Amino acid sequence: LNQGCPELAINSFWKFLKSNSIVFSIILWICAIFLLVFGYLGIRMTILLYGIFTGSFFGVLLIAESYKNFDLESNGLFIFTVCLAVFLGFLFGISLLTIPKLGYVNIGVLVGAIFSLLLQNSVLYLTGSLLAFYITFGVTGFIMAVIALMELKNFIIVCSSFTGAFLLIRPIGFFLMGYPN
Repeated sequence: LNQGCPELAINSFWKFLKSNSIVFSIILWICAIFLLVFGYLGIRMTILLYGIFTGSFFGVLLIAESYKNFDLESNGLFIFTVCLAVFLGFLFGISLLTIPKLGYVNIGVLVGAIFSLLLQNSVLYLTGSLLAFYITFGVTGFIMAVIALMELKNFIIVCSSFTGAFLLIRPIGFFLMGYPN
């Protein structure tokens, strides 16, 4: 299984997610339903949720980099690492609540990232270079962050709906064979 960088334990984390796909799918579906129904109505909770996503993602990346050339076999260590990453995400989400403008920027950047990933899987892979992905990621993240800074109600509604739809559909890939990651 050659996904990601072979030096890092990200592959092991991906295997862990796939082996516990039912649990993670249920968590993502609950978050998706919240974002689809209460996106802007519960803006503080939405900012917290986006902060947890972002902080957890970076927490897993930082923790995984510390396990170079090490194939983790213990599920207990994975569970500890995921819990630690979610805790870091929770702290990041709480810090975003103290400065709501940064929370809006986080929403914009995360939606730009999801949009770039969808473009990568559908069109950008045809270029044969990751440069197109990085450029698209930077441009969409920047544009979405600037628009989010304007605190437009309709933009936040569209962003939370887009993210909720992605979180609702993406876990289905765990159960369909051959679905791209």
